Amino acid sequence: SQGLQSAVAWDAAAGTTYLIMIGTCCGPSVGAGGGSLVVHVDLAPPPPTIDLTVMPTGSFTPYGSATIRGTIACSNTVGAAEIGLSLSQRVGRLVIRGSGFDLLECSATPTPWAIAVTSEDGKFLGGQAMVDAFAFACGPIECADTFTQASVRLRR
Repeated sequence: SQGLQSAVAWDAAAGTTYLIMIGTCCGPSVGAGGGSLVVHVDLAPPPPTIDLTVMPTGSFTPYGSATIRGTIACSNTVGAAEIGLSLSQRVGRLVIRGSGFDLLECSATPTPWAIAVTSEDGKFLGGQAMVDAFAFACGPIECADTFTQASVRLRR
């Protein structure tokens, strides 16, 4: 719901009778006992889809931060998509870890992204690193997410 506007979605079956109860909530300061009721029944739009890729190479700075790149494509979404990354790299006996995220507009055409990852406990260096990438986007009724893991070679 948003204010006095609400939406409800469920998997309905043809030929089934459904009883819908509608009421007011939240005390007299919101709605003051009701108002006009309009019920609209329709098929829900298709669920969102997300296609997330991670490029096989990334970069790092002398200060130890890394940049990971990839593409994202979405369909049936409203607003921005969120991409979150977790990066880990073995350096000697230590494992350096960091994370980063970004919000960006998502369209059916693959859109490039680049996310800076700051280390939590050391410096990222050249060599192999593991990326866990997560993307999340919502459509008008429901949301979708996707997850991918990739090995990335960090270079200057």
